[in-house]
Amino acid sequence: MTASSNPIGVYATGDMSGERHAQFYREAEQMGLEAYINKFKGTQITADMVNQSAQQFGVDPLMIAATMGMDSSMGTKGKGARNYNP
Repeated sequence: MTASSNPIGVYATGDMSGERHAQFYREAEQMGLEAYINKFKGTQITADMVNQSAQQFGVDPLMIAATMGMDSSMGTKGKGARNYNP
């Protein structure tokens, strides 16, 4: 997939193939949303928060969780942890 064919645009992780994201998604799918979120020790994110956002924007909650897990470990690492911006 190229940046021009990716509907999200240039992605922060640089993984334009999507395979890494797919791995995170499969893990969330296998574990279930709440268990997947809770595996990130110290996160302030809850399954209710993810489900509410998913419903509001019409997005798969597992996709949201997988993206958050991949980008900032549910707000426990990197800039997300420093700014409470998962």
